[in-house]
Amino acid sequence: RRVTLRDALVVGQLALSLVLLVSGALLARGLVVARGTDLGFDPAQIAALSFNPQMNGYDVERAMTLRAGVLEAVRGLPGVTSASLASRLPLASDINMSSYAVPGHHAADDDGASVDTVEVGADYFTVAGVPLVAGRPFTEEEVASERRVAIVNETFARTYWPGEPAVGRVIHSGGFDRPGIEIVGVARDHKVRSAGEDAMPYVHRPIGPGRSIDLVVRTAGPAAPLLPVLRKAIWALEPDAVFTTDGAATEAVDATMAPTRIGAALIGVVG
Repeated sequence: RRVTLRDALVVGQLALSLVLLVSGALLARGLVVARGTDLGFDPAQIAALSFNPQMNGYDVERAMTLRAGVLEAVRGLPGVTSASLASRLPLASDINMSSYAVPGHHAADDDGASVDTVEVGADYFTVAGVPLVAGRPFTEEEVASERRVAIVNETFARTYWPGEPAVGRVIHSGGFDRPGIEIVGVARDHKVRSAGEDAMPYVHRPIGPGRSIDLVVRTAGPAAPLLPVLRKAIWALEPDAVFTTDGAATEAVDATMAPTRIGAALIGVVG
């Protein structure tokens, strides 16, 4: 039988729609798998609020006084179990990397390997729900003085000292000509950039003095309903505070899955 152009177009349409539908189904399956992934921390009870008092004319000294007051006020609120500071939460869109040279692994003139880095305050690991598997957390004094100490994750420790303790080791940020940084703890692996990523090295450093206040809070229940209370407590100390980050940690998790979710829906509709 003679094949017409119409027949060829129908075959092509069926083939293309089948490809689109299968692709959409695979993306949807990937989204389900990602939602079931163990993130290594529980975002449901974490809130994050950031603002920069420099916008209100604060110098570093005044900002540090305000930061201490904010932490004290927030920790005393009903429904808050702990509060700390962090330059970013896991799975947040902003990413900061630093180079670390490790003795025995990098040459003398080598800046080292680029590793995702976060600056945190005391009690951060309690707020994030990420336990330490070795060593200890940062002290308030180490945070205030920006001591040259670090807490690495399990993958960082396994990468450079497999089967050996990482606590007490020294690494160098930016090359061996820089002062050493002592590792005082090892944190359990958790997702850093996306829910579907493989475990990757991660370094925590003390947040130190500064004019930006990056608050992270663990709540007794879901974090979202407590956000108005947290804002009100901060505005009581600085009425002109303008928040650059203001939400529950679950929003960051949802944002990492948004491209897959939107892609699955669009491809399915087109199919």
